[in-house]
Amino acid sequence: MCKSELISCGASFEDPCPLSVQARDDLQWVIHNIADHNGLTLIVPSPDITIACDASSVGWGACCNTRNTGGLWTLTETTHHINYLETLAAFFALKCFAKELRNVHVQLQIDNTTAV
Repeated sequence: MCKSELISCGASFEDPCPLSVQARDDLQWVIHNIADHNGLTLIVPSPDITIACDASSVGWGACCNTRNTGGLWTLTETTHHINYLETLAAFFALKCFAKELRNVHVQLQIDNTTAV
């Protein structure tokens, strides 16, 4: 609901929003079950490795620290939608830079929301 819809019915984002019993139970479950060893909830660790990748209709590229890789699409690959190509570029980047890694946090920097 947008702000104008709230105002038209005499409400605002600051108004209290009562939660159902099910919603409260779900929140309690999250509080008690999704915590790390320090009792902090939903903490995302800093990445161990960051990989940036991108794709176009011609090819793809990726970089990690000072290393770069990329290539041209095959004739068959060029027939695919750009969302597929962006996802494929991310896959190739992971294969290149993170193939041997285990139990690490990898940050992929991708400019395509569908691929993300």
